[in-house]
Amino acid sequence: MDTNDIRWNEQARGKMLEDADRVLREAVLDIAASGPGDDSDAIYANLNSRLKDRFIDYEPGPDVRRFADGIAAGEFAAAQAHDGLRSDPQRITEPVTEPGGETEPTG
Repeated sequence: MDTNDIRWNEQARGKMLEDADRVLREAVLDIAASGPGDDSDAIYANLNSRLKDRFIDYEPGPDVRRFADGIAAGEFAAAQAHDGLRSDPQRITEPVTEPGGETEPTG
């Protein structure tokens, strides 16, 4: 076996990305739900504080800044109301039973 063959399979990679997106989404929506009042820099620091211990080798990037700016501008409050989203982890991870009886995760 070649050392380049030591890697996660595509299904595992997809699951990791879904989990990472869920963690990010929960942090953004939790902070956005706390209401206006903080400026973008304080929100950015809060996001980084919540995310840094959830990922190996976490480095804040431009996406985190973009989400902080969006929270400060109130963009996510409107999106939550429009889409019916909330930061409840059960909402994101609870299974949905399809008509054929198979269960698929949401999120």
